[in-house]
Amino acid sequence: MYKIMEQVEKEFDGQWVFMVNCKQNERGTLLGGEVVLNSESRAKVVRNMRAADNGDSLTFIGYVGSNHSNKNRTITRLFTMARENCP
Repeated sequence: MYKIMEQVEKEFDGQWVFMVNCKQNERGTLLGGEVVLNSESRAKVVRNMRAADNGDSLTFIGYVGSNHSNKNRTITRLFTMARENCP
C-alpha cells in the first residue's frame, strides 16, 4: 500500500525501510512509496531486499527516524534498481 513519507516516518520511526514504487517531486525529493521491508536491523533489510524487489521501479532503502547525534530526520539513498544490475 502506497504511503506518503509523513506516514512512513510515523509508522516506522527508528527503523530501516526498503520501499518500492517510489515517487519523487521535480526536485528529486522522495514523496512516498510502498514499504515492503522494515526492521531495526539494517543487515536484515539489506539481506532480504532482492527477494522483495518488484522489478524496475524507483526504490528506496534508508533509516527513517531521529538521528541520535543531531535529532534530525534522516533518509539515506534513493535509487532505481533494475533486475539486470542486481548480482
